[in-house]
Amino acid sequence: MFENKNVQMAVGVGVALLLVAGLVFALATPEEEPVPRSGYQTNVYTEQGGDKLVVASGGEIEVQSGATMDVQSGATVGLAGGTINGNQTITGNLTVNGTASWGCSDTTIENDLTISDTLTANAGVFTDTVDVSGAATLNSTLDVDGATTLNSTLDVDGNISSGTGAVTVTDSVNITGAVDCDSTLNVDGAVTVDSLVVDNGSITLENSETISNSTDGDVFVNGELLYRTNVISQSADYTVQAADSGSLIITTGAGEATTHTLPTAAAGLSYCWYVGEAYSLTLDAAAGDTILHLTDGAGQRAQNATEGDSVCLYGQTSLWIPMHEVGTWEDIN
Repeated sequence: MFENKNVQMAVGVGVALLLVAGLVFALATPEEEPVPRSGYQTNVYTEQGGDKLVVASGGEIEVQSGATMDVQSGATVGLAGGTINGNQTITGNLTVNGTASWGCSDTTIENDLTISDTLTANAGVFTDTVDVSGAATLNSTLDVDGATTLNSTLDVDGNISSGTGAVTVTDSVNITGAVDCDSTLNVDGAVTVDSLVVDNGSITLENSETISNSTDGDVFVNGELLYRTNVISQSADYTVQAADSGSLIITTGAGEATTHTLPTAAAGLSYCWYVGEAYSLTLDAAAGDTILHLTDGAGQRAQNATEGDSVCLYGQTSLWIPMHEVGTWEDIN
């Protein structure tokens, strides 16, 4: 009798344990299994299906020396702002929505490069189009086969070369090397280069900007050199500034005789005058300077009162050389 009771108790305990184990398992098991990030707990992982590589905070992708990161045509590399170090070859487009910078090695971009802010690079070869909304600073050579558009200053420590596309800069160009442009160079600001060669295109300067040469090298233009002459309208007495060099000064609107005082004569300075009204315009040379042919001595003045007459003066040390003279300019001492 006691044996039957013991057997019954053992069976009851076993059934109870099975029920408890089943309840625990049911509570511990969710309806759907969680999707692990990957086989390892890491900050770099692929999403389920393997179609997306995710680099979480603290993770890093490193392309080491000798390795290649190849972004082919049709693919997109998007950077919200970052740094690229090492050799890079991108056969598709590179679009950076922030600031782009890269380090000491060469970067080759075979299609378009679009940067919404600032470009800073130690070396780069761009075989198609470069479009930078901010400033561009390159510590080596800029080599572009396509068009280059920069909406701020372009600073290049090396050379700039453009094979087929135009180079457009809406501010200034400062280059310590040479510019070799097979197409067109459009600059709204000043151009400062060691040497400038434009083979088939043209150079266009807006406003009163200039091309200057930092090392007394050469500027070669096999196509057209286009520039806009700065026009100064003066209806009263005026002291001409060295910064006005290259300008056309007109006296339209003058209601009386006016005198324009010249700066000290120096090589490279040049000015043109147009008598816009039938009132005398007097050109007054600085003491020690002579207006050749129009006056007979240093510090003397030349005058014209005939509307429509004009003259251009080109500076040398202590001399003003007249050219393109229209009408009679009198020496009034």
